[in-house]
Amino acid sequence: MSIDTSLRRELITRIVQIADQQLDAGEAKQFRLFLEQVIHVHPEENLFKQSDESCFGAFYGLYQFGLERQSEETKVHIFNPDCEKDGWNSERTVIYFCQRDVPFLVDSLKSGAQDDLSVFTVTMRELKGLVDATFSSEDD
Repeated sequence: MSIDTSLRRELITRIVQIADQQLDAGEAKQFRLFLEQVIHVHPEENLFKQSDESCFGAFYGLYQFGLERQSEETKVHIFNPDCEKDGWNSERTVIYFCQRDVPFLVDSLKSGAQDDLSVFTVTMRELKGLVDATFSSEDD
């Protein structure tokens, strides 16, 4: 189920407020631009069940992860977020995946992940020819 676009805007605003407190002005501005592209026009309802701090942590982690990627590199990071190490917590295992756009790749990954996992959130967005995807999942 998708959410009203005014709620999307409110979520982005709350996450940006956290970014403004935790990041320097230049990085906060770049992160805001990234965030507005990554959170879909109609974000999934389960994003609104997470704390604003957890949403910030997840999206900021994805932002940093994408910045580390070389142009032709495929990157995958699977982890259980820990407040001390990652700056945020989640009860779920998180998978960040980043690579250049390849037709049907994200759909294939999502389909394959759902065979073995309960996929909680999938966020993907093509950015400058890249597909950035976060899969937050909970083991069956």
